Amino acid sequence: MPVPAEVKDACGLLGLDPWQVANEGKLVAIVPAEHAETALERVCLIRAWWSAMVDTCRVWQC
Repeated sequence: MPVPAEVKDACGLLGLDPWQVANEGKLVAIVPAEHAETALERVCLIRAWWSAMVDTCRVWQC
């Protein structure tokens, strides 16, 4: 099964194997630090009505 170039590139940057991390229902968002809080707020707003599909909203900051 082919892996899209964008997925290969993102996984390469993160040191991940796309076949080991593939999991529906997960989101990896790479956003500038100054937009991280807004991005999290918007994901959590979606979570409010989509709670059955999303377990938690967490932010990992490097």
